[in-house]
Amino acid sequence: MWLNLKELNSEYVQKNNLNDKYCTYAFVFRIESQFTCTIGKLGTHRIFSGFYVYVGSARNGILNRVQRHVRKNKTVRWHIDYLTISEQCQPCGALMLSRHSECALNKKVSLFPGAHITIKGFGASDCTEQCEAHLHYFELNPEMLLKQLSE
Repeated sequence: MWLNLKELNSEYVQKNNLNDKYCTYAFVFRIESQFTCTIGKLGTHRIFSGFYVYVGSARNGILNRVQRHVRKNKTVRWHIDYLTISEQCQPCGALMLSRHSECALNKKVSLFPGAHITIKGFGASDCTEQCEAHLHYFELNPEMLLKQLSE
Protein backbone atom coordinates (compact mmCIF):
# COMPACT_ATOMS: atom_id res chain seq x y z
CA MET A 1 0.00 0.00 0.00
CA TRP A 2 1.37 3.40 -0.98
CA LEU A 3 0.96 6.02 1.74
CA ASN A 4 0.99 9.69 0.89
CA LEU A 5 2.45 11.28 4.01
CA LYS A 6 -0.31 13.90 4.02
CA GLU A 7 -2.70 11.04 4.93
CA LEU A 8 -0.54 9.84 7.79
CA ASN A 9 -2.55 10.25 10.96
CA SER A 10 -3.87 7.89 13.62
CA GLU A 11 -7.47 7.97 12.30
CA TYR A 12 -6.33 6.87 8.82
CA VAL A 13 -4.13 4.16 10.31
CA GLN A 14 -6.93 2.77 12.51
CA LYS A 15 -9.47 2.88 9.67
CA ASN A 16 -7.15 0.87 7.42
CA ASN A 17 -5.73 -1.44 10.13
CA LEU A 18 -2.20 -0.44 9.12
CA ASN A 19 -0.47 -1.28 12.39
CA ASP A 20 -1.89 -4.80 12.29
CA LYS A 21 -1.22 -5.53 8.62
CA TYR A 22 2.04 -3.86 7.68
CA CYS A 23 5.49 -4.42 9.07
CA THR A 24 7.91 -3.67 6.21
CA TYR A 25 8.23 -0.29 4.55
CA ALA A 26 10.16 1.73 1.99
CA PHE A 27 10.39 5.37 3.04
CA VAL A 28 11.00 7.80 0.18
CA PHE A 29 12.54 11.22 0.72
CA ARG A 30 14.20 13.91 -1.34
CA ILE A 31 17.42 15.72 -0.54
CA GLU A 32 17.07 19.22 -1.96
CA SER A 33 20.75 20.28 -1.90
CA GLN A 34 23.92 18.29 -1.43
CA PHE A 35 25.51 18.36 2.03
CA THR A 36 28.08 16.51 4.11
CA CYS A 37 27.00 14.45 7.11
CA THR A 38 28.70 12.33 9.75
CA ILE A 39 26.65 9.15 10.24
CA GLY A 40 27.73 7.43 13.46
CA LYS A 41 30.39 4.77 12.94
CA LEU A 42 29.88 4.92 9.16
CA GLY A 43 31.83 8.19 9.12
CA THR A 44 31.43 11.34 7.06
CA HIS A 45 29.67 11.14 3.70
CA ARG A 46 28.54 13.44 0.94
CA ILE A 47 24.74 13.30 0.66
CA PHE A 48 23.82 14.03 -2.94
CA SER A 49 20.69 15.89 -3.97
CA GLY A 50 18.06 13.54 -5.36
CA PHE A 51 15.74 10.84 -4.06
CA TYR A 52 16.43 8.14 -1.50
CA VAL A 53 14.58 4.99 -0.49
CA TYR A 54 15.21 3.65 2.99
CA VAL A 55 13.94 0.11 3.61
CA GLY A 56 13.03 -0.83 7.16
CA SER A 57 10.59 -2.74 9.32
CA ALA A 58 8.54 -2.13 12.41
CA ARG A 59 7.01 -5.13 14.14
CA ASN A 60 4.82 -3.00 16.39
CA GLY A 61 3.59 0.37 15.26
CA ILE A 62 4.59 1.16 11.71
CA LEU A 63 2.77 4.49 12.05
CA ASN A 64 5.12 5.56 14.85
CA ARG A 65 8.17 4.50 12.87
CA VAL A 66 7.26 6.37 9.69
CA GLN A 67 6.13 9.42 11.68
CA ARG A 68 9.52 9.37 13.41
CA HIS A 69 11.25 9.52 10.02
CA VAL A 70 9.15 12.58 9.11
CA ARG A 71 9.88 14.50 12.36
CA LYS A 72 12.90 16.81 12.44
CA ASN A 73 13.09 17.12 16.23
CA LYS A 74 14.22 13.76 17.66
CA THR A 75 17.08 12.01 19.37
CA VAL A 76 19.39 10.52 16.75
CA ARG A 77 19.19 6.76 17.26
CA TRP A 78 19.47 5.11 13.82
CA HIS A 79 21.44 5.84 10.65
CA ILE A 80 18.33 7.23 8.94
CA ASP A 81 17.92 9.84 11.69
CA TYR A 82 21.15 11.57 10.63
CA LEU A 83 19.56 12.33 7.25
CA THR A 84 15.96 12.99 8.22
CA ILE A 85 16.85 15.69 10.78
CA SER A 86 18.42 17.77 8.00
CA GLU A 87 16.46 20.70 6.61
CA GLN A 88 17.50 19.38 3.19
CA CYS A 89 15.37 16.23 3.73
CA GLN A 90 11.82 16.40 2.36
CA PRO A 91 9.66 13.27 2.99
CA CYS A 92 7.72 12.07 -0.09
CA GLY A 93 5.82 8.92 0.88
CA ALA A 94 6.08 5.33 2.04
CA LEU A 95 5.27 1.91 0.65
CA MET A 96 4.00 -0.48 3.31
CA LEU A 97 3.94 -4.25 2.81
CA SER A 98 2.99 -7.25 4.89
CA ARG A 99 4.27 -10.11 2.75
CA HIS A 100 7.92 -9.15 2.31
CA SER A 101 10.78 -9.40 4.73
CA GLU A 102 12.86 -6.25 5.08
CA CYS A 103 15.75 -7.79 3.15
CA ALA A 104 13.50 -9.18 0.39
CA LEU A 105 12.02 -5.72 -0.19
CA ASN A 106 15.50 -4.18 -0.02
CA LYS A 107 16.72 -6.59 -2.71
CA LYS A 108 13.82 -5.61 -5.00
CA VAL A 109 14.54 -1.91 -4.53
CA SER A 110 18.25 -2.49 -5.25
CA LEU A 111 17.30 -3.94 -8.65
CA PHE A 112 15.24 -0.91 -9.74
CA PRO A 113 16.73 1.00 -12.69
CA GLY A 114 18.81 3.89 -11.41
CA ALA A 115 19.31 2.52 -7.87
CA HIS A 116 22.72 3.23 -6.35
CA ILE A 117 24.20 2.51 -2.96
CA THR A 118 26.11 5.58 -1.85
CA ILE A 119 26.76 4.65 1.80
CA LYS A 120 27.77 1.04 2.41
CA GLY A 121 26.36 -0.44 5.61
CA PHE A 122 23.67 2.25 5.98
CA GLY A 123 20.68 0.80 7.83
CA ALA A 124 22.14 -2.70 7.65
CA SER A 125 23.79 -3.04 11.07
CA ASP A 126 21.38 -5.80 12.11
CA CYS A 127 20.78 -7.19 8.61
CA THR A 128 20.43 -10.98 8.60
CA GLU A 129 21.03 -11.41 4.86
CA GLN A 130 24.23 -9.36 4.53
CA CYS A 131 22.68 -6.61 2.42
CA GLU A 132 25.21 -4.01 1.31
CA ALA A 133 22.92 -1.23 2.60
CA HIS A 134 19.23 -0.48 3.18
CA LEU A 135 19.45 2.99 1.63
CA HIS A 136 19.26 3.52 -2.14
CA TYR A 137 19.89 6.70 -4.10
CA PHE A 138 17.94 7.67 -7.25
CA GLU A 139 18.33 10.74 -9.45
CA LEU A 140 14.63 10.51 -10.35
CA ASN A 141 11.68 9.86 -8.04
CA PRO A 142 11.22 6.05 -7.69
CA GLU A 143 7.60 6.35 -6.47
CA MET A 144 6.09 4.72 -9.59
CA LEU A 145 8.49 1.78 -9.33
CA LEU A 146 7.59 1.26 -5.68
CA LYS A 147 3.86 1.49 -6.36
CA GLN A 148 4.23 -1.54 -8.65
CA LEU A 149 5.10 -3.57 -5.55
CA SER A 150 1.88 -2.57 -3.73
CA GLU A 151 -0.23 -5.40 -2.40
